[in-house]
Parts: sequence; structure tokens; C-alpha cells
Amino acid sequence: MYGGDGLGLYVTPAQRGSGVGLCIVAAICADIREHGGQFLQASYDDELSPLYERVAVGRPERACHVSALAFERLAAVAGRSARDIIRALPEKSLNFVPMNATETLE
Repeated sequence: MYGGDGLGLYVTPAQRGSGVGLCIVAAICADIREHGGQFLQASYDDELSPLYERVAVGRPERACHVSALAFERLAAVAGRSARDIIRALPEKSLNFVPMNATETLE
């Protein structure tokens, strides 16, 4: 497995902002990593969600990805509280840093 697709991820308006989506994305990254994958890609509607805007790299065809060290960081915090995950969110630039970089993961 090279990576995974985030298909159909939807958080109801009443639950948005509570960290539910973030916890799901981190869990998906951990699952993909467990199966040998190294990235998560997803599509979006009219705009990137605040989470995607902060972490993912968007493309003109309304698709985005989290990869490299940013992916590893999200996978590493799966299972923690939404607050802890928010504190550990990787910078978007880490999508371009190889996973074997010398930087220590959380």
C-alpha cells in the first residue's frame, strides 16, 4: 500500500470545530501507516476545510494530500485528545520533508 484515500469524510455542522474530524484524520493516517502507506489524499468541495488549509497541500482539481513528515506526525498522534492533536499539528511545509529526516517525532 502506497497511501490511502479519505473518501466521504463528513462532519455534521453541529459537531464542527470540536476536533472530531481531526481525530478521524489522525486515525486514518495511523491505519494507512500500519499497512505500509505513506500519505493520505482526499478531495473537497468548494473550499478546503480549516484542517486541510492548515496541514494539507491542496491542488487545483480539488484534491489535497498529507504526506512525508506531516503524515507521520498526524499518524503518531492518533488516539490522543483533539486538543493534543491540535497542539501537535504539523506545519504544511513538512509535507515536503522526507520521513527519514533526522527530526524527532512526537
